[in-house]
Amino acid sequence: MKMNIDTVEKRFLTIPVELRAAGETESRTIEGSAAVFNSITDMGWFKEQISPQAFDDILADESHDVVALVNHNENNIVARRSAGTLKIWKTDKSLMYSFDAPNTTAGNDLLENIKLGNIRGSSFQFEVSESSWIFDDTNPNNDLRTIVKVSRLWDVGPVTFPAYADTDVAKRYKPKRPESYNEIVANARERELNLSNPNN
Repeated sequence: MKMNIDTVEKRFLTIPVELRAAGETESRTIEGSAAVFNSITDMGWFKEQISPQAFDDILADESHDVVALVNHNENNIVARRSAGTLKIWKTDKSLMYSFDAPNTTAGNDLLENIKLGNIRGSSFQFEVSESSWIFDDTNPNNDLRTIVKVSRLWDVGPVTFPAYADTDVAKRYKPKRPESYNEIVANARERELNLSNPNN
């Protein structure tokens, strides 16, 4: 499946990735939080939160492949769900990921950079199939988007810059704002029709 760059979104977290202890030996296990649920984030042009159920379909479908990348770089792959080297699961608060850093240049460099504090956060790339909006007619910047369902989780992993540096990042990934309640209803009906008639 090819990534559609026009519909892919990225989100970044300031929650540090961690090296998990492994007895007497030095740990190579890296664990991080990819997404926090019910936490409102200011995206610059709107506000956003992620539903705790947003990733349920992906977690239930073991054929849904996800890779762990360093800084979203496909050349720096460090784990893969279909290979059994990447684990993803959720807690009450967040979507989690874990993997053992491979004995590769990318894996060894990642371990060292986490130890040194050079890499401090996580990010993930995804596509949304369902979201809801609460509009603020007095200030569109306060519109609240809730991501209800993620249709595709492309990658998770550690990143150098976990926080949004400025609103330009949010602007780049801003989804289309529905013009009205009627448009939301029309879009929902169209989605239901497409689901009920796969030949469309």
